[in-house]
Amino acid sequence: MPKRYAEVVVNLPVSEVDRLYYYDIPNALMEKVYIGSRVLVEFSNRKLEGYVVGIKESDKMPDTKPIIEVLEPNPPLNESMVMLSMWMKERYLCPLIDSLKCLVPPMIRCKITKYLKLSSNDSFDIFTEGQRRLIEIIKNKGMVEYKKAVLILEEKEILTLINRNVLKVIERINTGSNIKKSKFIKLNVEGDFLDKVIEDLQKRRAYKQIEAINYLKNRDCISENALIKDVLCSSKILRILEKKGIISVCEREALNSVCEGDISHIKYPIKLLEEQETVLRGIIKNIKEGKRKFLIHGVTGSGKTEIYIEIIDYFIKQGKNAILLVPEIILTPQTIERFKNRFNNIAVLHSKLSARERFEEWLKIRNGDVKVAIGTRSAVFAPFENLGVIIIDEEHSTSYKQTEINPKYHAVEVAEKRSELENAVLIMGSATPSVENYYRGLRGDLEIYTLTRRIGHGKLPKVEIVDMREEFNGGNRSIFSRKLYQSIREVLSKREQVILYINRKGYATFVSCRKCGHIMKCPNCDISLVYYMGTDKLRCHYCNFEIANPEICPSCKSNFIRYFGIGTERVEKDLKTLFPESKIQRMDLETTRAKDSYSRILKDFKEHKIDILVGTQMISKGLDFPNVTLVGVIIADTLLNLPDFRAAERTFQLLAQVAGRAGRGMKEGKVIIQTYSPEHYSVIHAMNHDYKGFVREELKIRELFGYPPFTYLLDILVVSEEESLAREVIHKIYDKVFLSMQRENILGPAPAFLYKIRNRYRYRLILKERDTEKLISIARMVRNMRNTSKVNIYVDINPINVL
Repeated sequence: MPKRYAEVVVNLPVSEVDRLYYYDIPNALMEKVYIGSRVLVEFSNRKLEGYVVGIKESDKMPDTKPIIEVLEPNPPLNESMVMLSMWMKERYLCPLIDSLKCLVPPMIRCKITKYLKLSSNDSFDIFTEGQRRLIEIIKNKGMVEYKKAVLILEEKEILTLINRNVLKVIERINTGSNIKKSKFIKLNVEGDFLDKVIEDLQKRRAYKQIEAINYLKNRDCISENALIKDVLCSSKILRILEKKGIISVCEREALNSVCEGDISHIKYPIKLLEEQETVLRGIIKNIKEGKRKFLIHGVTGSGKTEIYIEIIDYFIKQGKNAILLVPEIILTPQTIERFKNRFNNIAVLHSKLSARERFEEWLKIRNGDVKVAIGTRSAVFAPFENLGVIIIDEEHSTSYKQTEINPKYHAVEVAEKRSELENAVLIMGSATPSVENYYRGLRGDLEIYTLTRRIGHGKLPKVEIVDMREEFNGGNRSIFSRKLYQSIREVLSKREQVILYINRKGYATFVSCRKCGHIMKCPNCDISLVYYMGTDKLRCHYCNFEIANPEICPSCKSNFIRYFGIGTERVEKDLKTLFPESKIQRMDLETTRAKDSYSRILKDFKEHKIDILVGTQMISKGLDFPNVTLVGVIIADTLLNLPDFRAAERTFQLLAQVAGRAGRGMKEGKVIIQTYSPEHYSVIHAMNHDYKGFVREELKIRELFGYPPFTYLLDILVVSEEESLAREVIHKIYDKVFLSMQRENILGPAPAFLYKIRNRYRYRLILKERDTEKLISIARMVRNMRNTSKVNIYVDINPINVL
């Protein structure tokens, strides 16, 4: 009879062991090992955590070791999630263990700690003074962690004691998933029988028992502590009900809620407008006909969120679950307000949660306690068993791409693949869809639905363009044009609110000497230092290098130090000078470092404790405040001048999104865009709220120069502390690539736009190709050109950033 073997990926992120290893499934574990199980195995004479990704039957499998232990009874992954991780490995060229780790929270990962303990051998020989000291410490404490022991005594001396059987090594396993359990109560009876039970209890005047039963009605399961607290009954009463079989008691994890925000003022269900209803009916009709991918292109304020809620409700009624992705943490409080008001319980997943909070939310989803998960990028991996729909709000956002660490996945791509694997529906929405996805819709790969009008009586705001060159020629040296200054005064006089957008932090973007032209640069990065008035320091945004603000030029020793460029601090300071009676709040990375700072600032703004909100792109989308009637863009050209083929698209999206914050209530809104490039097509189309016009022009340019969506890109980045070595390796890669590609499809090799970061030089090569499989093949070949201690090679398919 064939034996069963598990295909295991060990938790060792080294390319040499990035493959499957076979382990024997012992008879005692036969009913406990499944695909997706987390197990403990022996690997290279050490115990390691691993994941079962396959089970195979064979008459003979030589040289297999047995699985030591299954680390939890319920596998943290199901088969479709394992398949998703395997797809990510191939798609993003990462070790399989790295893609598997994306799917589980950090707290569930296994930690094996080594300790030293005295052996049973009492006949100790003569020891050195250091050895005696360590033995004495172990005698007093019982055992000592190995890594702490090597701080007391050299490791070679510790190994001598182990070899002489004086000390022994023991291992303790922390599975990472230990969490306190509490008792939960569930009502076992219903209907006519329940009525008879209550009638009998009334005769015996057991009113507290009746009160407890009524409390449990229409509740799936409630913690015993909550029931006792709310009903003011004793645990003795609950034991009586349990003995009678009226209730059942079980132990399960006691999880806290991390949902933010207050209950929304919107009351559900609400009546959709005709255009919303048409879109909703159309999507549901197509879902019933078997279509699975949709794009909702709706102008800002058109009510996309209400359609999302109705679609999620549709799937919940079918017994299925839903994931809603939002690009920024800042969008979760307002979104959660609405969803809390419609659905009983939801889970929240984003990077501001602590490791334990994230683990508890993950458990709520896996245990089936919630039907809806809302979160940022990583929420795409929410462990629902019966997934019905994934909705991606603001699908164009670059926040959905992980850029810092491997795997460099794009949550939109992962969501699409997961929806295919689990036969779920994928719905994307945006006022400014990505050019690539909109083009897919034009080709028929997605079903596009359009919302052209704002809900209620709201109209799209009037947008005015101010040419800052004319302001300068007219003698205005302020960062505010005359039009913007006057408009702010008018809005404040009417007790309405203002949002001002600028995509730069700090006070000044660079500091220079007017006498010799010296610019204060970071010694570690090829970038100018940003001046922060609050700390009176210059700071690098890439390596966090910081120096005091110089009073004299380090080059020519003059005192002609001047500040150039504009950041959020500068805007805030000038506003306080011009409007001293107004309440002004800055919202950027510096002011939102604390855990609850996002929701606190937005709550204050909602309650009109703030008149003017100044911020970076975190305020450009998703916010809905009816009293905001003016939005000002301080400088619209920040992204236009970057060497990036998406520069025009990102400029249009930012302008259109930030403009959409105005006039979302009954009051008419106005937007003022200050720019030095008023003739640029992205600015003109943003002024006219003309997305389709922008896409037409952008697609012509992309097709002419061979950029996505007409090709795929591969970004190859070589990084080294030795500039000559980085240059040498990138040219070696170019020589290999040149053999299989046309020269016009190869950009570079050349120094990256950000040439040096953290004292490491960067050279880049970008490839364009219509065949994505060919690019993946080249990427795999480049990746196999081994990284060394002196040089690193990074590959990124369809990069979101090429700077």
